[in-house]
Amino acid sequence: MQRNDLACFTQCKLGDIESVVPAEAMGNRRGAPMILGGLVRAIRRRGNRGGFVTIEDRSGRIEVQLFDEAWALYADMLTKDEIIVVEGRVSVDDFSGGFRMSAQKIMTLAEAKSRFARGIQVSLRGPDEGICKALKSTFVPYKNGSGLVWLDYSNSRARVRLELKEESGVKACEELVAALGELDVVTDARLIY
Repeated sequence: MQRNDLACFTQCKLGDIESVVPAEAMGNRRGAPMILGGLVRAIRRRGNRGGFVTIEDRSGRIEVQLFDEAWALYADMLTKDEIIVVEGRVSVDDFSGGFRMSAQKIMTLAEAKSRFARGIQVSLRGPDEGICKALKSTFVPYKNGSGLVWLDYSNSRARVRLELKEESGVKACEELVAALGELDVVTDARLIY
């Protein structure tokens, strides 16, 4: 599931970078802006001048450079064998012949899911008189967000898909999906990208 989630908001698998980076960015030292994700495999501090983190997926790996400011902001979330999502610039690494990335922002997988999710889809099974009350109380801690809510309701006689008004927006995140999953009337809840 996590690999599928990454594909929703990253440009490509790490092994496919060469086919995605525009040709004009290949010779440009600044590189091309990209969002990539992978499992943290190695972390190296460079004295007091930032550091490097190596991420990989099943298709390849890339070394990500963090300058001082980025290191200060994100070093605490760099943990070996955790998935991270990196926004930055990808360029050719003259030394290795591969690619390298200069990080501008790093997110945990959960943070990236929340940031890139457009909303949440909830499948409900009825009839149940307490369905509205249960949903309302579950949404309360996540209200006033920008995520849309789609409800797919079905019972033995009918099915309907409802899109709640924008004023009913929620903070679309994994915690809300888990909270909805605990309701007896919910058969499925998922983030939509």
